Amino acid sequence: MTQARLPNLGDYIYGEMDQIALERLISEIETLLPLISTGPWKADIKEHMGKNWLLASMGADRDGAQWILTTDHVHASELDGDAEADAKFCAAARNVMPLLIEALRKGSASSGRVE
Repeated sequence: MTQARLPNLGDYIYGEMDQIALERLISEIETLLPLISTGPWKADIKEHMGKNWLLASMGADRDGAQWILTTDHVHASELDGDAEADAKFCAAARNVMPLLIEALRKGSASSGRVE
């Protein structure tokens, strides 16, 4: 069962996502792209952050390492974007990814390509 949260819309969709809902989610991501912090981004442990800009703290893993989402060689003085847009983008990207993979697999299967 696929579940997706539509950021800012507050709707939950269970089962297969219909085309309208998918388009709304993709539109949300397109709106956020110019507003998010300068890339590239990377996942790393806090000890390796250096002067990179912290985008999000993800918490500790089972071994106690503090995982973060950070920029890669982008310092705060060079940063465009804001925290709200970054958070909404991360949530939207997480929610749309399974749907995009499913759509790509269907497209690949219908074109006769082997996965």
